[in-house]
Amino acid sequence: MSFTEHVQNDIKTVFLNENEGAVTASLWRDGRKFADILVDFQEPYRLGGSGDGQVETTAPEAWASDEDIEGTRQGDQLEAGSTFYAIIGVEPAGDGMTRLVLSRNSE
Repeated sequence: MSFTEHVQNDIKTVFLNENEGAVTASLWRDGRKFADILVDFQEPYRLGGSGDGQVETTAPEAWASDEDIEGTRQGDQLEAGSTFYAIIGVEPAGDGMTRLVLSRNSE
């Protein structure tokens, strides 16, 4: 087994494991679902703004295996639970994982 195959195996068995908190999410493009994948989904609260004008907001993101999201791009959608999120950023980490920066859809 090559080094790359070992890394991909570890990603799927250790990091993206439902017993460790990973969830199944669906990828959508142009109104059609094109993949179900395991992701590490997070939606932490953050403070934005400056001075006295700070606003509390969420910053949703999902970490996925590069292999599972090949071809995913800005404008696609991720469905986690019953909520749809627009993918506004695709940020490969260089280690076999990619961070999908998300924005909650208002629909």
